[in-house]
Amino acid sequence: MSNSIVVLMNAGAGTHATAGVEASRAAVAQAFARLDATVEIRVVDGAALSESASAAVDAGAGIVVAAGGDGTVSAVAQALIGRDASLGVLPLGTLNHFSKDLGVPSDIDAAVAAIMGGRTLAIDVVTVNGRFFINNSSIGLYPRMVQDRDRQRRKLGRRKFMAMGIAAWRALRRMPLMRVRIEAAGRRFRRLVPFVFVGNNEYSFQAVPMGTRARLDSGRMWMYFPSWRGPSGLFRFLMFALFQRAHEDKRLHAFPLSEATLKVRGGSIAVGLDGEVVRLRSPLRYRILPNALRVLVPVDTAAKPHAVAPAKAG
Repeated sequence: MSNSIVVLMNAGAGTHATAGVEASRAAVAQAFARLDATVEIRVVDGAALSESASAAVDAGAGIVVAAGGDGTVSAVAQALIGRDASLGVLPLGTLNHFSKDLGVPSDIDAAVAAIMGGRTLAIDVVTVNGRFFINNSSIGLYPRMVQDRDRQRRKLGRRKFMAMGIAAWRALRRMPLMRVRIEAAGRRFRRLVPFVFVGNNEYSFQAVPMGTRARLDSGRMWMYFPSWRGPSGLFRFLMFALFQRAHEDKRLHAFPLSEATLKVRGGSIAVGLDGEVVRLRSPLRYRILPNALRVLVPVDTAAKPHAVAPAKAG
């Protein structure tokens, strides 16, 4: 495998969209230069990230660095799954969930040091109807909120966070329900739920840290759905989470799987994939791909022993 490094910067990612693309580009270049590393830095439109990453690997790049947020990392990762190249991460986005779960520092110099002097970890990815994700997928509440947010931004010109806050308030107040049939672990059952959430590995739902993962290489995806049907049930769960007792709320069902099928009414449904929303045809067929993506992480990021519980659903 070649040692050449290509850095793909998302022109619209959070940090450098504010500071200026050229300023961020210069900061990244200086961080690599301080370690005497020769890299090629390309500023790419978000829609072209996967294609650019694939072209870089085809041209012999051994490391492709995603410089941006979770959406940027996910797009670049799509092109590296199953390829003889490693993914590097420079967390220049707004939330950077993926890099935090891997222990990648938020400081640019420290993140570059992890790329140049870290180790390679083979992590899992999940596929659904031919699409890959590295963080999570969901149907129900979250895709509805994103669609509402985007309508507000398009029609009313609202800023992203304000529009998302309004969209979340609307969705949580109404708590729309959907009927879903789940086939998993040799069982079939029906549920009337506000959402189904599928995570690449197990998520923590304690308030601190909420929505994080201890590891990404257990070889299991986790499915979550609630039995509550109104805002009061969600409020009760959040109170449990606030006091680090989320596991005591038996109305959030969680279980590990290697594959699952979700069926909903209608020909297609809005699906959240790593923060983006796409329409996919029902049924949704999820499957874990163990160790399918090679990622560069700090030396002290280690896979932890992990006991997988048997699948169950309440």
